[in-house]
Amino acid sequence: MSRVIVICEGQTEEAFVKKVLSPYLAPKQIYASPSLLGRPGRKGGNVNFARVLLDVKLTLKTDRAVFCTTFFDYFRMDSDFPGYSEACRGGSNSQEKAWIFMEEFESQVRDKIGEDLSERFIPYVQMHEFEALLFSDVEVISSLIGDEHLPKLWEIRNSYETPEDINNGALTAPSKRLISIHSGYNKVVNGELISEGIGVDKIRKECPGFDVWLKSIERL
Repeated sequence: MSRVIVICEGQTEEAFVKKVLSPYLAPKQIYASPSLLGRPGRKGGNVNFARVLLDVKLTLKTDRAVFCTTFFDYFRMDSDFPGYSEACRGGSNSQEKAWIFMEEFESQVRDKIGEDLSERFIPYVQMHEFEALLFSDVEVISSLIGDEHLPKLWEIRNSYETPEDINNGALTAPSKRLISIHSGYNKVVNGELISEGIGVDKIRKECPGFDVWLKSIERL
């Protein structure tokens, strides 16, 4: 049995881990629990390195038997976060950006908290945003927000090699696209229902970065 604390950026990621990812991993004897970034009264958002490092360090020091990973969006992450500027400059696609980012992120965590703790740390950033995962199956999205939106959803999905390649522009990030299609889209409620409807296996098939992350967790 392995236990994993998933430090989440916000309530959308928290709900996904609790309602979708945790039940998926449990039969594999891996027990994943979400933890919102930050201290009580200041939970979620503002993904800066100081806050993340504190949570990672406390998580790993408090329980020496637990593993720790992160679940943050690359979209609108602080530009001074370790690896962010390097990924912007050096990655030619979403996967290259993610690898550059996570390599530097992991290196900085290791330098700050030491090898003993960091060996139980798995860095992860979602490219470009949680809602990218939902484009793994646009028919499930349309079934929940309106079948009339299916052609537009397919148009977006077919414009990119993978859902994780849908870009991080202020108006073109995955969540912004969904809101522009359906103004009543709710990130937490709709995100949970759609991801449940799609299922983790389909998301893994369509999103290579997400799949690599889960393989790292499964190896525990």
